[in-house]
Amino acid sequence: IHNIFSKTSVSFLCRLRLGHCCVASHLFKIGVASSPMCECGEEPESLNHVFFNCKFFNNDFLSRSLKNLTITFPVSIQYLLALRSFEVDSIILKTISENGRRF
Repeated sequence: IHNIFSKTSVSFLCRLRLGHCCVASHLFKIGVASSPMCECGEEPESLNHVFFNCKFFNNDFLSRSLKNLTITFPVSIQYLLALRSFEVDSIILKTISENGRRF
């Protein structure tokens, strides 16, 4: 994995796997945010919410790409990250990049 992805990407994937990322639910838990709710107002901002349910995050590429890999839905981001698959990790990174979202 270190030879395939940049150091920044590897670090980012590790933070996602550990749940140490800038989503409101985590920031609220550590006392940095005043609310765990997503900006969309529909539910707490978790990684699963952002990747699969948030109306502000375009997940078309993610859904299409995972279906092409024959990954069945429903699925969680934790499950996808646990696969430690180059293809899946690449899809996750591209989805984030295309959305301009910072975690």
